Amino acid sequence: MKHPFLPYLAVLPLLGLGAAHGATIECGTTYTVQPNDSLTQIAVGAYENANNWPLVYYANRELIGSDPGRIFPGMSLEMPCPDGTPAQQVAQQPAAPVSSQASAPVAPTPAPTPAPATAAQASVAAAAQPEPPIIINAALSRAASQPLTLVTGTDYSPFTDEGLPEGGMATEIVATALQASQFDYEIDWINDWGAHLNPLLSRRTYDLGFPWLKPDCSDPSQLSDSMRIRCDFIFSDPVFEMLVLMFRRADSDIEPKVLADFKDLKVCRPEGYFTHDLEAQGLKPGETFTFVTPRTVADCFQMMDRSEVDLVSLNEFTGREALATLSLEHPVVEMDRFATVQGLHIITHRLNPKATTTMFRINKALQAMRDQGLMQTIQTRHLERYYSTLEQKRTDAGAATTS
Repeated sequence: MKHPFLPYLAVLPLLGLGAAHGATIECGTTYTVQPNDSLTQIAVGAYENANNWPLVYYANRELIGSDPGRIFPGMSLEMPCPDGTPAQQVAQQPAAPVSSQASAPVAPTPAPTPAPATAAQASVAAAAQPEPPIIINAALSRAASQPLTLVTGTDYSPFTDEGLPEGGMATEIVATALQASQFDYEIDWINDWGAHLNPLLSRRTYDLGFPWLKPDCSDPSQLSDSMRIRCDFIFSDPVFEMLVLMFRRADSDIEPKVLADFKDLKVCRPEGYFTHDLEAQGLKPGETFTFVTPRTVADCFQMMDRSEVDLVSLNEFTGREALATLSLEHPVVEMDRFATVQGLHIITHRLNPKATTTMFRINKALQAMRDQGLMQTIQTRHLERYYSTLEQKRTDAGAATTS
């Protein structure tokens, strides 16, 4: 039998999977964590689907922290709705403008007239108008003499894609922050992600790129050459933080618990993907394990289905989206060990003369968005849409398999 995906009821032991949650939890409300609760149990009670536990996690990321298994009785969790209904009615109300000054709020200055842009650029800018308005220190809100040029790519759901509403979550957050900073800007979509760092950003063809993962540059010697180049860039505060997981076949007894267990294992991640998260855990590609890098995510899962690799290492969104549409012989589950939380950032090259002041102003706007709850509102809206679309893809794939 083909398995386009496997509900994650047998996944993430860290989160706890006991008896089914007895109570029905209404989405759009708050839920108080009970003894022996886990996020998967709560997701079953709220959505009748354990797969949706990350929806609860990301809506409550600041409260729970980096470990999804660390929830405690008495915690009050927001319960967003997968169909796009706001997590709380208060989220529908415009928040009071945020000002970095203690005095009365400063009225926003009119945005400068944008430079001519392509149809795609105009679409992104029009779709990402901030709501509610953000106000930062007026001294930091002077328009740049030249528009900032940004480069991103597509096919990175739910973060960036020309076909997604507002261009995706990261695109909307970035555009909102730039508008709040009174920057004029242009966004181009170039799908050769490998060219973004070098030459497009390193040679200052573009001022900013997004969304990028940030390695630990405190000791660049511990990074591979492909990751070390990222230490030449200045990173913004994160626009989102996501889980990066290991996937394995459900019928496999391979479940490494310590670094030594990776000896002789083959771990798959597509060509050109980041590796700093593995290196930070002492997992050196080509040294502590065999690193297999085919062209696509689908190639990785298909190779694991044929027992050609042992594990697939990906961020949860890319992995789940691939599994929702692939027809595999063997079901796939996630592993909780060696999971990490990685931030997505805006970047600019250190040699860009506008780098320091630009990133300071962007971070100021991002902080204002977090303070007034707009950041979480945007993130939750895109996550709700993502999980709703993912569930439909799973349904369609299951119907196609049984027909």
